[in-house]
Amino acid sequence: MAIKVTIGKSVLETITVALYENPIILFREYVQNSLDAYNIAKDNGMSAIRGFHVAINIDKQNKNIVIKDNGYGIATKLFEERMLGIGSSEKTADRTQYIGFRGIGRISGLPFCNRLIFRNKVANSNKVYECVWNGEKYRKILDEGAGGDLESIIKRIVTFEENPAERNTKAQHYFEVTLEQFSGDIEDMLSDESDKIKFKEKLIRMLPLQYKKDFKPAKKIVNKYNTFMMNEDLKRFMISVKYNGEELFKGYDDAYILDSDIVFWEIRGKQKSDGSQGDKFGLLWFTFDGHLKAREKNDEYYGILTRSKNVLMGGNDTFAQVADASKH
Repeated sequence: MAIKVTIGKSVLETITVALYENPIILFREYVQNSLDAYNIAKDNGMSAIRGFHVAINIDKQNKNIVIKDNGYGIATKLFEERMLGIGSSEKTADRTQYIGFRGIGRISGLPFCNRLIFRNKVANSNKVYECVWNGEKYRKILDEGAGGDLESIIKRIVTFEENPAERNTKAQHYFEVTLEQFSGDIEDMLSDESDKIKFKEKLIRMLPLQYKKDFKPAKKIVNKYNTFMMNEDLKRFMISVKYNGEELFKGYDDAYILDSDIVFWEIRGKQKSDGSQGDKFGLLWFTFDGHLKAREKNDEYYGILTRSKNVLMGGNDTFAQVADASKH
């Protein structure tokens, strides 16, 4: 008997609404996708792009968000396949060399806008290829009582177009994500004046940013990380990000490095049965701030924060959740 597998519409809800309850996560997803795509292109023989960056522009008045990189884009013949792929990723050869790998972050913005638009332009093309996920229709379908399989749902909410590129842009290449008419959740996130940690500061703490050029200990941190992790280059996981035209950098300067200089702590797993050291888990660096003061009650970024591939993961208790409390 032939086996027929039907994947219901609730799966789409699970991998969007359930996984991405906090809308700020979508900025992390789209920036890390841009960085991974750029690294993949270089790994496959493309040359480095001078001035490669991601630009985040938010238009509060018209409720639009545009996240655009000047990377190589997606090959035209692969564009539709990549835009429709859910849970599939090209980052499978060596996952340690890339940030994401699940292949679902692309649609993280779907619950938070009326239209999620992807625009793709490759060099030497006069066309811009566009994929639109209709978030308004998507939410209506989820609210409907009738069932439906995942493939048929996607066909109802996704459309493709190809449009002529602007004049004199044939050599340009980019990938762009637009959240059109973003939701009240994003509006609240951007306008909550009671939040002592502003939106830009949250981006700085979350994204895989570069250190400031005048932050002298940066070289020491990068070298220590590269030496300890061996097969990972920390600079590979750093990207230039501009927020409404302002370049963002990690929020450190030499004022953080007082008399203590930098202290490193190599974090490993449990000691092995043969007595050898456990597997390398990560690297913690810290310095002693001579001007410690009480944190604001709503500062969610105190304590030991956890980063994976230079991206903030979880909150202030994430490290505690994975630590082994049975040994000190």
